[in-house]
Order: sequence, then C-alpha cells, then structure tokens
Amino acid sequence: MRLVRGRANDRAQRVHIKGDSGITLFADTRAIKQIVVNLLSNAIKYSSDNENIEILVTLGSNLSVTVRDTGRGITAHRLAELFQPFNRGQEDAAQTTEGAGLGLVIARKLARLHGGDLILQSEVGVGTAAILTLPHERLIGDALGILPWDIRA
Repeated sequence: MRLVRGRANDRAQRVHIKGDSGITLFADTRAIKQIVVNLLSNAIKYSSDNENIEILVTLGSNLSVTVRDTGRGITAHRLAELFQPFNRGQEDAAQTTEGAGLGLVIARKLARLHGGDLILQSEVGVGTAAILTLPHERLIGDALGILPWDIRA
C-alpha cells in the first residue's frame, strides 16, 4: 500500500480493503506484492480523482484478491489485448497515461507461476475489476492445520 498511497492521496482517491484477513501464503512474497501493487496502481491511474477503489480478499475454494475501480472501464474487445506485451489497451492514441504495457502481462505470468490466474472484468462507464486467484494449496496457517515449518520443499 505504501508504494501507491502517495499517488492515491494526490488524487483524493480512497482505497478500502475488505474481506478475509490474516491469510498466510506459501508463495514468493515479492511476486505477490508486485501483482497487487500493479493492480492497485492501474486502478489509481485509470480512475478519476475522488473515486473509491476496493480491494476485496475472499477465501473459498481458492483465494481471490479483487481490485475494483470506478474508472472509465474497458471495452470487451480491448480486454484480451491488455495481456499482450506493450499493449495498453487505450482507445485513443492521444491518451497520455504512463506505462509500457507490461504490468498486466508480468502480473498474469507471476500468478500462473503460482498455480493461479489473473483475469479482468470491465464495463465502460462503470469500472474494472482485476481478479487474482491463487489455489487453496497455497494457503498455510492455523485454520488449515498447516504451519510454515510443516512444509517440505
């Protein structure tokens, strides 16, 4: 959160975190952090000033982390293009939003290396949800009866 808090504050955006907490993962912490920071950074970048951004963490058959914004949204035919390298999916070539178009590509690859996935859902004029899922096997902790020192490489 610290990595993007300044940008959100500059734009008077509020980030709300909801859902399950205290979840421990057997994962590359740096990679998971990179995914979430990228998704949050995109939500801040493509939302208007004074908007709300939500991070929802849910635990079901998989762990799901959803970053939802109320930005301009993305057309259906542009969604798939966003996972192609160097494609920022902008409708208008004159738009000057920063970025190389690699963040979502890298984030999806990192999610898949962890046995999960990253998908986007969007509606023009409503906003976008980026959904990171990780398999239940990546969870550790007291509630599952698996502790970090019980894991064998």
